[in-house]
Amino acid sequence: MYKLVIHPFCYSSYRLLKNLLNDGENLGKIKIFSGINPVSSKLFDYHLWSVPWLALKSSPIATDPLSYDEVKTILSGGKPKISDVEKVFVRGVLASGYASSISLLHESFESVLDNVFLQAIFRSRLTGISPSIIREIDLDSLYRESVEKIVKSVSYNFIRETYWASGERKFKKALKNIDASMIGSWLLAKASVGRIGHPLDPFKVKKASRDILLFLKDNKDLVADWIVREQREIRGDSTYISFVRKVFREERKLYKRRLVS
Repeated sequence: MYKLVIHPFCYSSYRLLKNLLNDGENLGKIKIFSGINPVSSKLFDYHLWSVPWLALKSSPIATDPLSYDEVKTILSGGKPKISDVEKVFVRGVLASGYASSISLLHESFESVLDNVFLQAIFRSRLTGISPSIIREIDLDSLYRESVEKIVKSVSYNFIRETYWASGERKFKKALKNIDASMIGSWLLAKASVGRIGHPLDPFKVKKASRDILLFLKDNKDLVADWIVREQREIRGDSTYISFVRKVFREERKLYKRRLVS
C-alpha cells in the first residue's frame, strides 16, 4: 500500500488530502501519516525532506509539488511526465521548507543533493530518471538564476511560522517587530537538525536574513494576508480537521504498541 505523509497545516497537504477525502476509492489505497511525530510519521525511515511525501514501502515515489491529479495517475498505474529536469529540481527545492532554507543559508544547492530527495523530486521509480542526472546540471548557475525565488519561498515560510508562533490576534504586532536578527535566529533553526546544517561560519546567516528582510519590506502585508487566508481555510474545514486528528490518534496508538512489544 502507498503511504502518504502530510502535515495538517501545510497547505499543499491540505489541498491534496481534501481531494482524496472526496474520493473514497483512492483514499482507500493510501495509508496516511500525520507528520506530527517524526518517529511515528516515518521521518527517519523515509528520509523525508518535504510534505506531502508519497512512498511505497520505504521507497520514495513523489514529493511536493504533488497534486491530486498526479496521485490519481500514480495510483492507477500511470507514470508522471518530466521533460525539464532543471525546472522540476528547482520546484522540488522551493516546495520544501527545509531544502529551500538550507540552500539559501549556504548559497548553494549542494546541501540538498540527497539521493532519496532527488528520487522523490524526479519520481525516479516511475519515470526511470536517475538522481545522477543532477551531475549534468550547472548547479552554481542554476542557484544564481533561482535565488530570488528561493528568498520568496523562505520568506513565506518565515511569515507562516511567525503566524503560528504569535497567534492570529498578535500576528500584526509580531510583523511590526521583525528584524534581521529575528529572521536569522529562525533561519538557523529552520535550516538545521540540531546544529547539523549550520555553515562553517554561522555569521553567514546575516546575508540571507538581509535578503529576506528586503523582500518583506515591499511584500510583507501581501504575504501575511495570504497566510491568514490559507490557515483560516484549513482551520475552518471541520471534516478535514476531524480526519487528521483521527489519523494522529491511530498513529499514536500504533507507535505506543510498538514501543512496548
